[in-house]
Amino acid sequence: MGLDPKADSLRRQITGNFTGTTDEILQWVACKWGFDPNMVRAQAVIESYWNQSTAGDYTTDPQNCLASMWDGSGCNQSYGILQVKWLFFKDAFPMAQTDTAFSAEYAYGILRACYEGWATYLSQGNPLPGYARYAAGDIWGCLGRWYSGWWYTQGAVDYIAKVKATMAAKTWLSPNF
Repeated sequence: MGLDPKADSLRRQITGNFTGTTDEILQWVACKWGFDPNMVRAQAVIESYWNQSTAGDYTTDPQNCLASMWDGSGCNQSYGILQVKWLFFKDAFPMAQTDTAFSAEYAYGILRACYEGWATYLSQGNPLPGYARYAAGDIWGCLGRWYSGWWYTQGAVDYIAKVKATMAAKTWLSPNF
């Protein structure tokens, strides 16, 4: 997929070896991978409303499905608190479906590799006008890539805006959350 070999050293550090409340897990992931815990919380609100059993990205193409999830006419492709997509991250399964700490840590291990500049294939793309090309140190670009699969697409930009708005609102602190 065009990842720097250093990215594999990060992948090997992903264990999901943590127990605690959902908020404690999200804080642990943020601390372990060096990101703002409120960004992690906000992304988890957008992706699953902090519900590990969330499944999304339904498809009717069996080639894009984990065989055990095929229901006869389709399947969900993304699972967990941060919606790890089976098609792109097959090595995360089945744990990404069932283990909150692993699912969250896997997502942020991938984001860390992107942030370090090790998702080298992203430099082959052209971002939307006004946005920088892929380079290390752009957490928002990496967060958008998590959603869209590419660097500063319209979907990525829209997703980034949603995460930023949720982060500012601190939805997870609201009484109805």
